[in-house]
Amino acid sequence: MAIDTTTGSPTADSYVSVAEADAYHSKRGNTAWAGVAADDKESALVRATGYVDAEYSWKGVRASAGQALAWPRYDVRTDGYPVDPDVVPQRVKDAVCELALKTRTGELSPDISPQQVVEQTVGPITRKFAPAERNGGQKRYAYVDSLLRQLVAGGGGQIRLVRA
Repeated sequence: MAIDTTTGSPTADSYVSVAEADAYHSKRGNTAWAGVAADDKESALVRATGYVDAEYSWKGVRASAGQALAWPRYDVRTDGYPVDPDVVPQRVKDAVCELALKTRTGELSPDISPQQVVEQTVGPITRKFAPAERNGGQKRYAYVDSLLRQLVAGGGGQIRLVRA
């Protein structure tokens, strides 16, 4: 398997190459990544890229109608500065690296099952409770969310202010 990381390509399937992911995880001492076979790393990076594109609503618009992935994008600003519309932001690449490692221990977005109510009776006391899961049982990745916070649209009750 060979992944395509060409920015803006109609055949791109990952924001990050295996070499980039190796360097990222090596800097952070993530030894679990080092022992993964190259083909498995590629699959993990493709799944992680698919996850961020499916899970997050990005600011701006795609740079080209023909590109396969959501990045690069026009009309995106972070900290008041425009994001270069010819590149994938490093924060997106870092998020993909983090999520690729997480694919090694399970699905990023498992199917949602109905919450079960559990009942326990001890003597005259009965307790009922459901698992304390948010988002209907979907996993959330706090570090990834914080990496991408400035790049996603909406949230926090914010509105876009345009001066005329």
